[in-house]
Amino acid sequence: MAEALEREYRRYLGEFYAGEGRCRVEAETVLPDYKEAAHRILRVDTKTRVNSKNVYTQGQSVICEIEGVAVFHILYLTDRQKEKGVPSSYLTQENFSYTFKIPAGENVDPEEVVAVVDLKTENPSFKLLGPRKVSARCDVVILLNAKCNHLFSYYSKGLPADIQTKRREVNVSSLVAIYQKEMTFSETIALPESAMPIGEICEMDVDLFPKKIVTENGGIRFGGSCDVSCSYVTREDESLVSFYQPIEFEKNLGLEACLVDHICQVVMTPNFLKATADINENGENKNIHFEIGCTAEVRLFLGESLEVLEDAFSTDTHLELEVKPVFPEEIVLSSDFAVPLRASLEKEEKLLRAEGIRSHVDFKNCYLEEGKIAVEGKLFVRYLGVREEGDLVHLETGYDFKVHLPSEIGILPENVRDCRIEICGGARGVDLDPAGENLELRFEICGQVMLLCRRQIQAVSEILRGEKRKRKDHGILFYYPEKGEDLWSVCKQYAVSPCALREENEMDGDQLPRVIHVTL
Repeated sequence: MAEALEREYRRYLGEFYAGEGRCRVEAETVLPDYKEAAHRILRVDTKTRVNSKNVYTQGQSVICEIEGVAVFHILYLTDRQKEKGVPSSYLTQENFSYTFKIPAGENVDPEEVVAVVDLKTENPSFKLLGPRKVSARCDVVILLNAKCNHLFSYYSKGLPADIQTKRREVNVSSLVAIYQKEMTFSETIALPESAMPIGEICEMDVDLFPKKIVTENGGIRFGGSCDVSCSYVTREDESLVSFYQPIEFEKNLGLEACLVDHICQVVMTPNFLKATADINENGENKNIHFEIGCTAEVRLFLGESLEVLEDAFSTDTHLELEVKPVFPEEIVLSSDFAVPLRASLEKEEKLLRAEGIRSHVDFKNCYLEEGKIAVEGKLFVRYLGVREEGDLVHLETGYDFKVHLPSEIGILPENVRDCRIEICGGARGVDLDPAGENLELRFEICGQVMLLCRRQIQAVSEILRGEKRKRKDHGILFYYPEKGEDLWSVCKQYAVSPCALREENEMDGDQLPRVIHVTL
C-alpha cells in the first residue's frame, strides 16, 4: 500500500483576472426654484466613485458586483449673467451598477479575493432641454483587476532520512486582510489679503494622496496630502476666481491583523465635500471652511521565503511524485512617489487667465527601463478661459508624459524579469499660466507604485511510497557522465544519496569527475 507523507500548505497571491466593462449613465435634472434659469451650459464635470463591491462564487465562476455613482457638476450661465460671464452651478447624480462573471474554478475562495476597481469616464455630453431642464450623460469604464490567494503544498521538514530532496527557495506574497475605514477632515482656509471677498462658491474638488505608510503591530500610520481646488464668484465685481490649497494630514488606523513586517497599500476615495464661506478676523468674507469625507481601502500583504521541494527520490523504496506548476508573485517593492513636471503648450489668442482647472491622469504603460520604473501616461486638463473681453469659454488640452520614478524608492533586484507594475495616483497642483507667448503647464505626478515579480515553479504536491527497491550485493559501477548531467541526476538514477556519492568519489562540491564510482 502506498504511503502518503506529511506535507504543509502555504498561500500565495496571484492575479486571475484583468478586464474591463462599460455602462452608459444618463441623468436628467430640473433646476430648483432657488436657482436662476440657464441660458448656456459652460461645461459638465463628471466624477465617479465605487460605493460597494460584492464578491461571491456561483458554480465555476466568481461574481463581482460593483455599485457606483456618477456625480454631474453642471456649470452654466444665466440670462442675467450672460453678459458678464459669471457662472452658476448645480450638482446631480445617478447610480450605476455592473457585474463581472469571471471563470475561476473550484479553488477560488471569495473571502480571499481582492477586487481592485478603477473608474474613468468617456464621451461626456450634455444638452439644455429648456430654461430649467438639463440632461447629461457619459460612458463609465470599469477596470477590474482581481487577485486571490491560492493554496499549494510543499515539503520542508518531517521527511524520512532515506528520502533525498531537491529544494529551491522561493519568495511568495499573500493577501492577509482588506479593511475599509471612513475618515473625515476639517480645515479652514484663509484667503490672501489681496483676494476679493467671496460672493458665492460655484465649484470645488478634492484629491487625496496617502504617503509614507508605516506598518506597526496592531495598526498603520501614514501621512498624506488633501488637495482642494475651489472656484468662487467675487462679491464686488462678480468675477470668477479659483485657487488651489494643499492640506497636509496624518492618520493612525487600528488594524488587528497588521504586523510590522506586513506590506501595506492604501487607496483613498473622497465621498463627501462641503465648503462654507465665513468671515475672517477683519470682518471680511474671506474664509472657507472645508469638510471632507473619504473612504480608505487598506490592503495588507505578507511576504515570506519558503523552501519548496522540486524533486525527490528514495534510497529504500520507489516514490511516485505529483508535480504541479505554481505561479507565486513576490512583492519586490511598494512605495509612494512624487515627480514634478513642466511643459509649454499652445495658447488660445486673447486668453487672459485660466480658472476652474480640472484634471485627471490616464496611466497608459508602466515598465522597467535600465533598472528604473518608467511610467507613461496622459494628463487631461479642462479649464475656463477668461478672455480679454471678460467672457468665459470652456477649453481643453492634454499632455503626454513619460517619467522615471526616483531611484530612492528602492533598488530593484538584478534577476527581475517577468514582472508587472501596479500604480495608483494622479496629478496634484495643476497650474496653467498664460502670461507669456505659450500656455505654461506645471503639475506633479503623485501616487503609490507596487512592483510584483512572478516566477513559474514546478513544485512537488504529493509524494507516495511504493515498493521496496531490489539491490545487488556489493555491485560496483563505473559511470561516465554525459554533458549536461549533474550530481542530482546521477544520484536519482541509481538511488544513492548525494552525501554517499561525494564521499565515495572524494568530491568537494557538485562538480562531477570524468568517471564516477557508484556502489549498488
